[in-house]
Amino acid sequence: MPSVIRTAWRCSRLFMLPFDPDEKYLALPAMHGFIKIEKAAILYCEPANKQTIFIIAGTGARIVVNKSLKECEEKLAANGFFRIHRLYLVNLAHICEYHKGKGGILTMTNKDTLKVAPERKKHSWKYTGGDVKVFVRQ
Repeated sequence: MPSVIRTAWRCSRLFMLPFDPDEKYLALPAMHGFIKIEKAAILYCEPANKQTIFIIAGTGARIVVNKSLKECEEKLAANGFFRIHRLYLVNLAHICEYHKGKGGILTMTNKDTLKVAPERKKHSWKYTGGDVKVFVRQ
């Protein structure tokens, strides 16, 4: 097997490993290779069949990755990401507002609104009042 193919195969197994020890960046596999992305730039992830779409802050770019949302959740859970619904894995740093309701609705920094599953709301979120809305994982 040529060394280029062996290297590409090894890299494909490195899904979402950090480029540096700070774990500031992720390597997202794409059709043409890998995309280096800062974790803080990810707004949220949503599933699309057996793939996951990463929505990026600022540009609004949508990066499609051939991994399930569950696999992405396992890699990102320790980095400030939380599964609010079977359809969404959100970056807690990009939440602007929470609107009460059966499960509730989150407004992200890009003005997207995401539904919170009632079972996730009960044991996972705590609202600290006042003028500033802060969301913490319990």
